[in-house]
Amino acid sequence: MVESIELSEAQAAEILDELDRQGQAARTGIQRRGAVRLTYRYRVFVAVVEGDLRSTARVQTRNLSRNGLAFITGDAWDPGTQCIVFLATPGNEADRVDATVVRCRQVRDRVHEIGVRFDAMIDTARFVRERKAEHGAV
Repeated sequence: MVESIELSEAQAAEILDELDRQGQAARTGIQRRGAVRLTYRYRVFVAVVEGDLRSTARVQTRNLSRNGLAFITGDAWDPGTQCIVFLATPGNEADRVDATVVRCRQVRDRVHEIGVRFDAMIDTARFVRERKAEHGAV
């Protein structure tokens, strides 16, 4: 079972802004990975697949690249966990993208940042109108 995180928009923005500031301070200007991260702040659904069971959580996204997504949620997810992300488009559509958890870290009490890698690359232009890059990638 996965736990959705219930934060107000202001609380989520505060946490995500802090994570972005920490990320910018840690970068040397050279991208560590091959894809650029784009700011992508939506509340989306992610289904965790565990055998024949699926648990769905509503998560707050942080950033998106053609290879993956970062988001915050209420509990830790193990690397290697298979999931299905329903990415929101600016037109309020949702596209299904299969992914695997590649990292998880606790950022506050009951708040974890999860990084997932998509099984296949996506076209980020479908999901992000304004291309505000954060340098680096998921």
